[in-house]
Amino acid sequence: MRKIEEETKAKISAVNIQKVSIVATLVTQMKRRATLSMEKVYLTLETVGLTAERTQLENEYREGTSEIRVTEQRCNRLDQRKIQLTEQCKGMMKRAKEICRMMPDQSLPDDLRNAFGKLPDTVDEIDAMLNEERSRAECFTGLSENVVDEYNRREQEIKHLEKELEEKTKGLTEYRQNISEAKERWLNPLKQLVEQINDKFSDFFRSMQCAGEVDLHSENEEEYDKYGIRIRVKFHSSTQLHELTAHHQSGGERSVSTMLYLMALQELNRCPFRVVDEINQGMDPVNERRVFDIVVRTACKGTTSQYFFITPKLLQNLQYAEEMTILFVHNGAYMLPPTEWKEKSFIKRCLARKARA
Repeated sequence: MRKIEEETKAKISAVNIQKVSIVATLVTQMKRRATLSMEKVYLTLETVGLTAERTQLENEYREGTSEIRVTEQRCNRLDQRKIQLTEQCKGMMKRAKEICRMMPDQSLPDDLRNAFGKLPDTVDEIDAMLNEERSRAECFTGLSENVVDEYNRREQEIKHLEKELEEKTKGLTEYRQNISEAKERWLNPLKQLVEQINDKFSDFFRSMQCAGEVDLHSENEEEYDKYGIRIRVKFHSSTQLHELTAHHQSGGERSVSTMLYLMALQELNRCPFRVVDEINQGMDPVNERRVFDIVVRTACKGTTSQYFFITPKLLQNLQYAEEMTILFVHNGAYMLPPTEWKEKSFIKRCLARKARA
């Protein structure tokens, strides 16, 4: 038995070490999750600011593009006007040569060139106008190029941040998945174990014409350090289920609930024998009788462990089973020596006393 007990303790210790390792891993993952959540918040705020700047740059880019388009239209109109004026000047030059009786390939005489140079020339006015518009267009073009360069730079920064945010989000998703898998590995078996305890606990209370249940309680599923077992009982039909506390139940009711909870736990743990010592101390007669009946039914099952029930007193007219063996331990200053004790005489006197009563 000592060897089995030591082996059992070693297995329990290994399981506890594994549980501690899993909880430590879970806590580490939760911390990393909190860190990534903060990074996500910072990146989100930064993305909002960059989005606003991007929107502003896009507006400026559209305005600059509109100005460029207007300037190009003006330049196109001026080029067309210049072509028209050039053609017109060529026509006038041809006509002038015809009037002057000049050959088509003959150059303009110096006197005529000087004369034309002194006269107002509409081509010069057009050239002056073109130069002025060209200067304006160059100014607009320079401004627009700066805006476009700034926009391109901002766009590259936004793409870089979006890629970094995507990687962070992907890492956060993986961490959440790992946390979820680790949670399922220990929480689902724990829930199944609590459900088994609840079934046994409810059966015990149902046999006493009462109600009771056990569940895994947590206000927030993410706060793993605040998980706990909640016991709720009802001893009277006119009341509702209340949590087992010192305010809603009496001392005897709490003793009964605690004993039945321990027995529900024992049903899930197989062992050669069990020792129950003075469970009826502090109970009222009604609850003591109920608990004794449950212990007898539980101990006398064909597949259960052997029970040793030790108590200094018992109520009268209790229900016993054939599978039970009752041993009385006599002790005190007035006890007979073992050599003088006669069991038959004791039974005879008891029967006579009972007949007289």
